[in-house]
Amino acid sequence: GKVTRYITALNALAMAKRSDPQIAREYEQMENEAATNRLADMRSAYSRHPQIFAFFQRQNLTVDDAVVLPLAVVMAGFATTMPGGQMADTVSPAQLDFVRANGPLMERFQQATSALEGSP
Repeated sequence: GKVTRYITALNALAMAKRSDPQIAREYEQMENEAATNRLADMRSAYSRHPQIFAFFQRQNLTVDDAVVLPLAVVMAGFATTMPGGQMADTVSPAQLDFVRANGPLMERFQQATSALEGSP
């Protein structure tokens, strides 16, 4: 359920980013600030940009959901492509099983991510 709600939030944010210059500026500013891999920095970016976080909040997602969920999905997706369990120490078997069992959902996740990255 959370992945579906996250996708809904991404799609709404991408649409708003295309149609509202203020949202586009805010999103780009947040992206430039969050150019780190530290979870604490990524979390705090949402607190500094509540207008962006609101898209996730409307889907009943927390800041942790907005930060950790895409990382977990991307890492598990990447791990499914690695031979011989090379990334077994970075993802759980449950994450791998989820990605493998939800191909269409993972495709929607990728499409939503691409829509957001590709929107002006």
